[in-house]
Amino acid sequence: MADPIITIAEARAYAHDNESTDEEMAEYIALAEEYMTGAIGTYDPKKKRARHLAKLLVCDFNTERSTTAKDANTRALLVSSLILQLKTEPPVSNLDTGTTVTEVTDGA
Repeated sequence: MADPIITIAEARAYAHDNESTDEEMAEYIALAEEYMTGAIGTYDPKKKRARHLAKLLVCDFNTERSTTAKDANTRALLVSSLILQLKTEPPVSNLDTGTTVTEVTDGA
């Protein structure tokens, strides 16, 4: 099994969360990875934008941080933009970069 795109500590720090258990945060991270695979397809988990998207998703799954509709709309636009950017990037070759690329597989 590959390492998660972000650590529990990174997710917790981004979400300003000291109350959720490690198990809950690990579940949110796994859910974010599945969401990203479904929305993007193939992506490079080492890219800063991919890691930031994972943090945004974990934060949304964990708690609603927005206090206004404007904040929620701004975050939704950012998530959509990051997904589009990652989705339209050319494929990354493992041989060229030495990084791991997450790919969509049937039955995943």
